[in-house]
Amino acid sequence: MRDGDLASAEEYYQSVINLPKEQIDRDLLENAYSELGSIERVRGNLDAAEAYTRQALALNEALERKEGMANEYSNLGVIEQTRGNLDAAEAYTRQALALDEALGRKEGMASQYGNLGIIEQTRGNLDAAEDYYRQALALVEALGRKEGMANQYGNLGVIEQTRGNLDAAEGYHKQALALNEALGRREGMAIQYGNLGIIEKRRGGFDGAEAYTRQALALNEALGRKEGMAADYGNLGVIEQTRGNLEAAIAYWRKSHALYTAIGMPHMAEKVDGWLRAAGAAVEGDAE
Repeated sequence: MRDGDLASAEEYYQSVINLPKEQIDRDLLENAYSELGSIERVRGNLDAAEAYTRQALALNEALERKEGMANEYSNLGVIEQTRGNLDAAEAYTRQALALDEALGRKEGMASQYGNLGIIEQTRGNLDAAEDYYRQALALVEALGRKEGMANQYGNLGVIEQTRGNLDAAEGYHKQALALNEALGRREGMAIQYGNLGIIEKRRGGFDGAEAYTRQALALNEALGRKEGMAADYGNLGVIEQTRGNLEAAIAYWRKSHALYTAIGMPHMAEKVDGWLRAAGAAVEGDAE
């Protein structure tokens, strides 16, 4: 799974849950359900991800494993965050944080601070988001957790990007990219290539923006990561629109819209609808 070979990972985890019940260790079964949920979340199959995650949560509750319960509450929070249900996402994340704090589990606390930061950022509360990200970063740096550091550098980059501090944003994203490359984390690499593409687009460097975005798209396609693909198609559409290639832009936006709809991200599909309407393109459901 870390190598991005989701199909093989899924095959191994499915082989665990398909064993005869008397042969299955409940800890291993819980782990399999949890990881299958993560695979489906990466693919953008949110209903399937939620179903697996709830199975993992039920097993953890039966085993009274608070660490596992924290992980699954966190996963449910990410699912709701992806759907745009921010209040539900925050509630799950705070349940996870309370358990991690009670356990003194710093890695889990860092993850929850990062997730709360994303929620606040989505709400437009950039200062609150940055505070959460920096709390998360301090914890993962103390633990020497490079994966967590990469995530938080990327998050801080998006904050600076939103504020218009493009040089600072680029610095954070390149730090995150270097760590993800060293770890072989293709999902993380895809996210940072996409972010670097957005920075180049805002600077007016459309060839560089397209090159970064296509690198991101290639990785997301290889991973089957629909959310990333949708974002990349949307960004390629904006690049083509700026170049004056409206027909190409509309084609990319239609791909983006279809993916966001398939995932169950109506708030993002509506955003792309707005781009299509502004370009004079028909949108499904509009009156003739």
